[in-house]
Amino acid sequence: MHFIANRAIIMGDGSPLMQLNYSAGYTALSAFLPIVCLLVAFTLLEIQHPGQPLFWPFLIVSGFILGLSICGMHYVGNFGISNYSLYNPPGFVVGAASIALGASIAALSMFFYFREKWVNSLPMRMVCAW
Repeated sequence: MHFIANRAIIMGDGSPLMQLNYSAGYTALSAFLPIVCLLVAFTLLEIQHPGQPLFWPFLIVSGFILGLSICGMHYVGNFGISNYSLYNPPGFVVGAASIALGASIAALSMFFYFREKWVNSLPMRMVCAW
């Protein structure tokens, strides 16, 4: 999605030297990284169900895997742009990772924990879907 959207950007009045050039390897890695990580995260959450003793540790680990894969996808994709130098201040990277980790843990909690508790509540199901 990001790759295609960035390819639609025309800079410098269409000058070939001003357009973004992508590395095929980094682009492929940024596409497959979240797919593999999501497979691992969801598999971990299928091993333990809510109410089992290791459910919450598995959910937290899965949230970290998911959040780091989201960050990795974006930063690897940016590193794949070969015709400019990318500088990411460490504070921004930490901030982005924190947001991704928190959002991932919250989303997995809503989906895997609350889905069983809210199955008959339409407003709560709408919260989970949002």
